[in-house]
Amino acid sequence: MRKSLISSGVTKIEPVSRTLSKCASGTPESEVLNNPASYTARNATTTRVKPLHCKGFALKELIAVLAILMLLAIVLIPWVLQSRAISRRDVCERRQQQLALAFMQYHDDFRQLPGYSNLQAVDQSGSPRATGWVFPLTPYIGLDTIDEGSIQTPRYAEIYQQFGPLGKDQDRGQTPQAVLHPLLCPDNLPQDIEQWVGLSSYMVNSGMPDLEQSTQQEMKQLPPDWPANGIFQNQFSGRNNPAFKQYNLEEISELDGRENTLLLGENINTGKWTDSSEDEVGFVWAGAKTSSDLRPLAINAERERTQHTMQTARLSSYHPGGVNVLMASGATLFINELIDQELFNRRMTPDDKKARYPGTEEYIWPVVEEK
Repeated sequence: MRKSLISSGVTKIEPVSRTLSKCASGTPESEVLNNPASYTARNATTTRVKPLHCKGFALKELIAVLAILMLLAIVLIPWVLQSRAISRRDVCERRQQQLALAFMQYHDDFRQLPGYSNLQAVDQSGSPRATGWVFPLTPYIGLDTIDEGSIQTPRYAEIYQQFGPLGKDQDRGQTPQAVLHPLLCPDNLPQDIEQWVGLSSYMVNSGMPDLEQSTQQEMKQLPPDWPANGIFQNQFSGRNNPAFKQYNLEEISELDGRENTLLLGENINTGKWTDSSEDEVGFVWAGAKTSSDLRPLAINAERERTQHTMQTARLSSYHPGGVNVLMASGATLFINELIDQELFNRRMTPDDKKARYPGTEEYIWPVVEEK
């Protein structure tokens, strides 16, 4: 029987134990056990398995991926840029709040605010030297709190000590060369850090442009600008240039209110913080001095860096849509550049009922008496 099977060409049946080991190659175990003869006959000839090759991206798939990435970029890039702009505006606002604290502490000590121009010191030669509104605040800038029983040294106090009235002869009245970071808006910074020395991004509310002294003498000794037009006036008691009255915060509270009166704002063309001329350190709400030539200065109407003039002494910034401002109450606001011009002008005046054109006694907004 065995010989007849071999002679008839039937392949020898493999033991079950050997056939089971082939199940790992993918052959069902039931087929091996139930029909070992057919399995061995079918697999008598060994076949070579073709290697598998990974297929690359098709052109359509690649285009689809690129389209999705471009769509995400279109959606996300403006959002990222807007977030960065908002972050820079927030930093600018916090720095204005630092200045608000310095103003309040200065006012608590002297019962008044500094002018836009002030006496810095009498120098070694005996000449009075003028400075802007920042220098009198340097002992207070950076002083956040004063704890009972302890004294904090402000970050910039040494500037006042060195170049102020008590400085040494060689330094007294000289121009400081320093960077005051609370004066810098991150949206208005040169790329060259060396240009930050003396730079300021902020101006104070100085009302209407001051009259020249020669014109003032012809105007019956009227003030160069009425204190009702703006908070900061010329307080430099130099030669032939007497100081003029300006309202303090207590008086403003009794008039239009500190929360309704602008104290400080941004300007991209501001001068050095050591300057003392009105067009370099103060912003005005009209580039004219008489009613016949009244030219209101709109917010952000001049956004290019240029030479300092009364036309650039206006609120301006690189923030989209408006500027950060500081109110006399210490609150910060973002004012839209499209604000009604008269409303903005009235916010600059501590007492809009008494606002008058410089050199005249003509009221800007005459009060109409009800019959």
